[in-house]
Amino acid sequence: MFREANEDHCGKQALLDRLIEVIIIQILRDLMDENRIDIGLLAGLSDPNLSKALNAMHKEYTRPWVLEELAHLAGMSRARFAVKFRTIIGMTPGHYLTEWRLCITQSLLQKGKPIQFIADSVGYASASALSRAFKAHRGTTPTEWVKQNTVVSV
Repeated sequence: MFREANEDHCGKQALLDRLIEVIIIQILRDLMDENRIDIGLLAGLSDPNLSKALNAMHKEYTRPWVLEELAHLAGMSRARFAVKFRTIIGMTPGHYLTEWRLCITQSLLQKGKPIQFIADSVGYASASALSRAFKAHRGTTPTEWVKQNTVVSV
């Protein structure tokens, strides 16, 4: 990698970018495999039980997940799953799902998608329901957020 960085070849930056991506993935895998991450999403993804529920929520984020279904996927009791999820992830499964949906919402807002389209895409019954959740969790409306996070190019 260092040799590549110090020489001037066609495709140098693209190659360096890929090498860095591979190194980061390998470091994260190692941390997860060795259980050296105690809290947060990576800790949850490295847990054999929680990872099943997290992956399901990521894959089907529009689904109206309930605690019992997630616990069943994780192979745990409802109570044990709820405690373990909150302890490791740092929030309840419901809060996590809302945050995940709002992250997707922000990405779609940055792409200029209309709020009703986004609401349908991320599992909210209406644009107003999404706007209320967005305001409650982000402290601003989606429209205000777009104005604050839009970069004007000159």
